Amino acid sequence: MNVCNVQSMVSFLEVKKAGASSTPKNQIQTETPSSKESDAFEFSGKALDLLKRRSISDLEKQQYKMILTRAAEPGVSADPKAFLKTLSKSEMDLLRRAQSLADPIEINTLAAEGAANLLVEPGAARDLDNNGLTMVGKGNSIAFPSNNAPESFKAAWAKATEGMDPLDIPMHLPFMIGLANIHIDQNGTVTSYEPTDPEWKNPFADSEFDYSKAIQNIVAGIEYSHATGRMSEEQFQKDMGFYKSLR
Repeated sequence: MNVCNVQSMVSFLEVKKAGASSTPKNQIQTETPSSKESDAFEFSGKALDLLKRRSISDLEKQQYKMILTRAAEPGVSADPKAFLKTLSKSEMDLLRRAQSLADPIEINTLAAEGAANLLVEPGAARDLDNNGLTMVGKGNSIAFPSNNAPESFKAAWAKATEGMDPLDIPMHLPFMIGLANIHIDQNGTVTSYEPTDPEWKNPFADSEFDYSKAIQNIVAGIEYSHATGRMSEEQFQKDMGFYKSLR
């Protein structure tokens, strides 16, 4: 995976199955699901914001809730691809749009993690194989903080980034995944590993990874860039303020 791909992944980024037998299988039911079914699952505030940005209508939200409610039933998590195959064409398209995927979902080509994360609300996907990336469908995004990060760091990161536009969050730490998978040989030739390569590394999966030391190194780099005129005073103050809050 090259650096551009990793960066693009960071722009974080960002139904009920036809119930009546008379309803065509590829058509989403237009009636509002029953209140009992609708109350079975509630979206988080984060998910509602993402669904709004993705132009999911109120009726579609109710239909989407029914999919997720059914997906949470016992046994589904053991074979999410089998569950996906029970959905109609229209339900699959709703799933695609709700998860902000560009291409139609091809169930047979999905990895286990990609299939499982299609069946959780937007923003709730997890890095199940601990490779530092979160796969939803066939798309990868950087999972940060990682699953194995200390709870204290997760809390500090959440507090430091609270209310920030994702594009304003300094990406030194998340980009460590991309940098760890760039290789430069003795001739200066640059190559990069893909998540499917055996050489792929997730530095945060190392039990010895020290978040405090990593932040100290980042701050030292920021101070050096500022001192040598490679960073503006405005950017310096922003980055230093963020890492001071994070520490």
